[in-house]
Amino acid sequence: MAILTREEIMNLDDLPVEVVEVPEWGGEVKVRGMSAEERVRWADKVKGEDGKNIDVEKAGYYAIVVGVVEPKFDETDVAWLRKKSASALDRIANRWLALSGLGTEALVEGRKNS
Repeated sequence: MAILTREEIMNLDDLPVEVVEVPEWGGEVKVRGMSAEERVRWADKVKGEDGKNIDVEKAGYYAIVVGVVEPKFDETDVAWLRKKSASALDRIANRWLALSGLGTEALVEGRKNS
């Protein structure tokens, strides 16, 4: 392997994208892993009231708003997303976390502490 240049790294599209089947919705969505900047925002946004543990509900909705790139959702969609299948949202959130290098431990820990 060769040492990369700064410019090569800058020009890389290194965020993984995956199509996730959502049988509850009768189709698929496109999910993209998060950037380092998005990871910091995610960590801030999903803190529970104690400021430490993950709020599982917030983590799931944020996964949909940020992680799903097709179709695109925004924070105004959270109200009606709350009425959708929990297993569909969990599937998308878990895939998003895995693509982002976090794995599902983040949500499992949050569930234990909620």
